Amino acid sequence: MKSENIVCEEWRGYKPNMPVQVVGVKNGKITSNGGGVEIFKNLKDAHKKYSDLDPEENTKRFTWVMRGEIKGRDAGRFETWQAERMYSMEEGVLQKAVVEAKFNARILPANVEDLEMKTLIVAIGSAVVGLLDKIKKNTGSNANPVSLQVMKGGDAIKSALKKNLDLKGKEALVAFFKETNKHFDASAPVISSIVRKYKLKSDKYSGKVFAEQETKLRELVKQYLTKVSEKVDVNIPDNIVDLQDRIAQKKNDVFWWEKQLQKSRKASLIAMRAMHHKQAKKDLKDLENALKKAQKNESTEEPIEEAKKSKMIPMEKYGAAFMVANGTLMSVAMLRDGGFETWDGDLDWGEVTAPQDQKFLDDVNKAFKTKFKMDDFAGR
Repeated sequence: MKSENIVCEEWRGYKPNMPVQVVGVKNGKITSNGGGVEIFKNLKDAHKKYSDLDPEENTKRFTWVMRGEIKGRDAGRFETWQAERMYSMEEGVLQKAVVEAKFNARILPANVEDLEMKTLIVAIGSAVVGLLDKIKKNTGSNANPVSLQVMKGGDAIKSALKKNLDLKGKEALVAFFKETNKHFDASAPVISSIVRKYKLKSDKYSGKVFAEQETKLRELVKQYLTKVSEKVDVNIPDNIVDLQDRIAQKKNDVFWWEKQLQKSRKASLIAMRAMHHKQAKKDLKDLENALKKAQKNESTEEPIEEAKKSKMIPMEKYGAAFMVANGTLMSVAMLRDGGFETWDGDLDWGEVTAPQDQKFLDDVNKAFKTKFKMDDFAGR
């Protein structure tokens, strides 16, 4: 059965022994969107799969033979009618395809890597038609400057895209939005369908579409933040007491970020909080190493002098940590998680005025090499 479709592109250079390319097919079946291509040694080989290929006449499923090219050599080219409508660069055929197709997301391949530039050229034609229909519905006519601007924008986009017909997948998508962003935003007909189909993002103010996947952008941001955080070293105090204070604060930071991370559900928050948690743990480790080094260098054999700060010593059985500052015994309450009470970002130190008994003071004296007695405290 012959088709009523007419392709006026007879190629008289065809020879039966030429390689053959059949366009608009995949795995022996005609594709609904005109995509796909299969290569054969010659027409006889191609007839084994597609017996209705006819070099001299259009058939119900295929065009007659046209000039094609395989690896730089002439070849016979047959197209399905879906492919012919999509691939033909004759403006009249392209416009007809746009009008007939009434573009919808179903003709877009599920995988972005299978997307072809020729599909996107048909898409932009449909986008222009959709915009003009909206303008006409609102104004009653397309004889106005806005409609003219839309038509000029569509022509400019198609002209630019035709120079990149070989692009496919993400490269085609990036080139497509590079041009469409100059004229239309993400809410335009058809463009919005492509944005939703491939889960792209757009700027809420300018309407420009980001052609890269959000996960790709997030990964780049994460890499940048990681590099920045690696360059930031924690401030290391130069004495044991301040080191102990900073360690206690940093433990609280680690605990806090860990809790925030556990509560996170959004991927962006998880990534950010995980980074902060990791950095806090790194800072804590650096501070603890600095404390070990400082304690090693400090002599622990001499008793505490009156005008000198001691190191902070946690005593879990008394639920606090202690130090001696200028001859005064100081304490800070210990929390259940092993951290310590803070006030305005600093450890909440308080003077011990009423020790519970001499046994407690004996433990303190042993730890700090002091000689505190009950009578030394005002509260007693």
